[in-house]
Amino acid sequence: MANPSWPFLSGISRLSWVVLSCFLATVRVGSAAPGGVIAKDRVAGGEHWRLHTEGGWVHVWRPAGYDRRTAGTVVYVHGFTVDVDGAWEHHDLAKQFEKSRRNAVFVIPEAPTSAEDTVRWPSLNRLLTTVGSRLGMVWPPGSLVVMGHSGAHMTVRPWLKNPRVGHVLLLDALYGPEIVEALRAWLRTGRGRLALVAAETTDDAERLVHGLQGVVRRATIPESGSSFSLIERRARVAYLRSQYSHLEMVTEGKTIAPLLSLTRLPVVVVAPPQTPRPKPRPPQTQPAKPRPRR
Repeated sequence: MANPSWPFLSGISRLSWVVLSCFLATVRVGSAAPGGVIAKDRVAGGEHWRLHTEGGWVHVWRPAGYDRRTAGTVVYVHGFTVDVDGAWEHHDLAKQFEKSRRNAVFVIPEAPTSAEDTVRWPSLNRLLTTVGSRLGMVWPPGSLVVMGHSGAHMTVRPWLKNPRVGHVLLLDALYGPEIVEALRAWLRTGRGRLALVAAETTDDAERLVHGLQGVVRRATIPESGSSFSLIERRARVAYLRSQYSHLEMVTEGKTIAPLLSLTRLPVVVVAPPQTPRPKPRPPQTQPAKPRPRR
């Protein structure tokens, strides 16, 4: 029986409409399920992957000269008002990681973009297992560092129960008593160290460090990690006041790299470029002397 909604179409037109409808349906299905997408390129001199997972997009970056034998892992969590792709591109994260010169695999997962959003990765182990299996990557044996900005506290809080986390770096990411109490409980376990940077979150930062032993304060963020003193490097809790605004911490490229130098991550060793050897000159032949005429 003919479709009553197509009485005005000829046989050829009907066939064309069917083909077009099937094509559009295929596009919709393909766009809705990009679970197998893995893109790889080179950014800031290192290797970069962008892969789709059950928890959204994840970026992974390794510096030039990466050595798995001594390397660690850094999981960086972005803040509110930006998704992981926006943070990766607009905050130039690869350049900031490269500037730190840390020998590590950097993992940047999707995270909440507002307080009403859901945490995509409540389990840190699941995130690392998913990324490792998708990329066929063996994780390095070194330190596991968690770093987050602003609303990253929503994702970081449940990760504090993971015994593998050895260092937490928070960039203006203390909002509310939940994260303050979770960090105090984590510090009581003696498993790791904490570095705080505060601009808008000084009230909660002061509540966190109040009464804690081993807190070292610094009035500004240094331009280079080499400016940290030995006491600051060894501090159980390093508390830095920021001369940059809440957003400038991650957009100006002047906070992430110095802060990573407070961790136990080793410096990446990049072999100097080899100067090509000059090609040997062919032996010069003396012109034959003319024979004297007889």
